[in-house]
Amino acid sequence: SFLVGTWRMNLELRSFGASFDQKRPQNKYIVIEDALEAAPEPGTRFLNWRVGSSSDQGSRPPIRMCVQFMPMPDGRILLEWVENGHVCNGLFDLTTSAMTLSFAAPGNSTTSTYRPLDNNTMAVCLVSCSSDQQPTISMGHMTRVSNP
Repeated sequence: SFLVGTWRMNLELRSFGASFDQKRPQNKYIVIEDALEAAPEPGTRFLNWRVGSSSDQGSRPPIRMCVQFMPMPDGRILLEWVENGHVCNGLFDLTTSAMTLSFAAPGNSTTSTYRPLDNNTMAVCLVSCSSDQQPTISMGHMTRVSNP
C-alpha cells in the first residue's frame, strides 16, 4: 500500500476569523503499518496509524487509530475506525487520488484530506471545529521518511 511507511507531517495552523491569524506550525511523525493483530474480512485491510511529535522520531509512537479499508462496488474504498469511542469514517476515491477522513465526536469535528503528489509526498488539509474554540485550518504536506 502507498500509505505504509514513516511520514513527517509539516502543517501551518491558522484560525478562521477576520485576521486569519497563523497560530503555530505543527510537526508530527506518522508511522503507518499493517495491523497484524486485526482480523480482516476477505478483501479488506487494516492499517495502524501511529502519531508522535517530531521529538519522538527514534521511538515507536502509540497507535492513534486502526483503519479498516473496505472496497466498494463503485471502485472507491470506504475507511472506518473508532476514535475516543466514536465510529469515524472516510473515503478514498481512486479517480481523484484523494482520501478524506471525518472525525466526529460531540462538540468536535475534523475533516482531513490527503492527496498524493508523488510517491513520497502528500498534500494535507485539516479543518477543525469545536464547541469551545474558534475553527481552525491546518495545511501543508507529508513527506515519506522511510519505507517499510
